[in-house]
Amino acid sequence: MNKLVLLLGLLWASAATAAPEDVLGLWKTNEGGGHVELYQVGDELRGKIVGGDPDEAKATTDVNNPDPELRNRELLGLVIIKDMVYDAKQDAWVDGELYRSTKGKTYRAKIRLGEDGVLKVTGYLGFFKKTVDWHRLEK
Repeated sequence: MNKLVLLLGLLWASAATAAPEDVLGLWKTNEGGGHVELYQVGDELRGKIVGGDPDEAKATTDVNNPDPELRNRELLGLVIIKDMVYDAKQDAWVDGELYRSTKGKTYRAKIRLGEDGVLKVTGYLGFFKKTVDWHRLEK
């Protein structure tokens, strides 16, 4: 009986957590109508801008970048998430960077998949943090 309870507990625990690769794919950001593709390179999670909703787009170039020489670079194809590594204890991708083109700022970041299938993207700046929801897009 104890073995059965242990087995059921392990099965339930494994079903309750998302696999690291469950975040891969296309996501709609919470602002500016941007579409970001999350993909893996080795053990690192990255994300790049792959499109967006034209009627919501605010810019097509990196006009808010603090470096004047980068303000003319195209947003399409721009890698905005990098250096993320998976932490099984947190069931999240952590220790990476998120570049927010609408503000021209780079934040420390954490990404995790909520139980509802919504991606929780958290940016940290000093002691402050903000979490936003991204929604999966079908190809």
